Amino acid sequence: WGGVQVRFNGFRVYPYGDPKDDWLGIERDRARRAGRPGAATDEQDDDTNESGGELFTFAKDLGKIDPGRVLLSLLSSKSFLGCVEVNSEVPMLKPKADRLGFVENDAFSQLVAFTRFAIDWATIWRDFYIQTEKEKSTEEAREELSTVLGKDVSTEQVASKAVEFLEAKFNQLVTLIPDTREQRETRRIVHQTTKALQTSVANDKHKLRRLRLIASASTLTLLFSHEIKSLLGTLDSATRTLRKVASEVTPEEKPRVIELAVDIEHAKDRFKDLVELTALVGAVGQQAEATDLNLHQHLARAVRCFDLIVRDYRLNIDTRGVPKNVMVGPFVPGELYAVLLNVLSNAIKSVIAEGKEKSIVFTAHTEGKHAILTVSDTGLGLAEEQYEAVFASFVSDPEGRLYERLEKNLNPQDLLIFGQGSGLGLSIVRDILESRGGRARFVAPGKGWNATLELTLP
Repeated sequence: WGGVQVRFNGFRVYPYGDPKDDWLGIERDRARRAGRPGAATDEQDDDTNESGGELFTFAKDLGKIDPGRVLLSLLSSKSFLGCVEVNSEVPMLKPKADRLGFVENDAFSQLVAFTRFAIDWATIWRDFYIQTEKEKSTEEAREELSTVLGKDVSTEQVASKAVEFLEAKFNQLVTLIPDTREQRETRRIVHQTTKALQTSVANDKHKLRRLRLIASASTLTLLFSHEIKSLLGTLDSATRTLRKVASEVTPEEKPRVIELAVDIEHAKDRFKDLVELTALVGAVGQQAEATDLNLHQHLARAVRCFDLIVRDYRLNIDTRGVPKNVMVGPFVPGELYAVLLNVLSNAIKSVIAEGKEKSIVFTAHTEGKHAILTVSDTGLGLAEEQYEAVFASFVSDPEGRLYERLEKNLNPQDLLIFGQGSGLGLSIVRDILESRGGRARFVAPGKGWNATLELTLP
């Protein structure tokens, strides 16, 4: 029964609303994780599309929700029930000759835009309601605890202060019991319960750290698949050529044989790097030890993972500004690679989307007990008001420009590598660095650059 149907003069018009019919682009936008109203449809342009801009402003004015990611909570087509009623008085809205759908003209486009506008509007209200209820519940708990403690408690302190309060109160109650075995047993239980709560919080933080690394492994996994295909192609080409010259190698053919051998060797090196890095970033269950790491060496290795992309799209990645003697850490190797791979992936997507001069430059210097690594690129750039927004989880394209431009400039076989993005990359980068006493932030780019990310590493 799910799906938005259309009735024309009282009669059902097929296939609109059928399970496999996505006439409103709902499933398409869900698959592409389009978060900004009006950013992902084929016709929409943020500068000219009235409904997209109006809905974005509406969501922004409501507050409590992020207008750039509000449609991430868009429900599936099956979750909507109802129909749109139209009739023959609507100018230019004409059924097709076989009665299956309408002629796709301006009138039909307006019908689609109107209906999708209503669904997006309802989605925004729904997200606003959910966030309002969550905030209300959280605030009630915070106020109640503040009243009990007799002092103001911030939202971030609720869990820890509540545990401290419970332990203190239990210990106070125990003192009222005679000093017996029961009292000592009660004290022991209270202590163990408090310790269990604290351990649970610590375990949650550990799980979060593991999830950060798992999320970072997705980029490596896709590159891994891409490299395997490239490797197989190279080996196949080499095999055919070598068989051809096996019987008699002439001086003219020797350079080609040598070139193929070099290609195979380079492909094997890339394959080996990807296998090892996937193990480092993905094998988070192992008790990896945090150690000091050479920044230039690990950066160079991370860059090598993108060799095929760099070559295919003629990118210029310059790491000469990173001294070879700078050590950073302590880091688990997988953590540092997760940071560098996510930073590289974001910069590469941006410069390919821009499509002009495709340059990325890394520089580094030391300040006291920290190393400052900066990454500048000639990509799409980032408005200053978005400097913080991009670090929020699941925000992949706050300005609604990147992925539309990127898809136009990508080779079809590379769409799976870059995809729509999870919106976790920069969030992972910041979380890892802050857990190690560092930080990540965007700063005003220098002359000739469109964006600069500054990483502070221990």
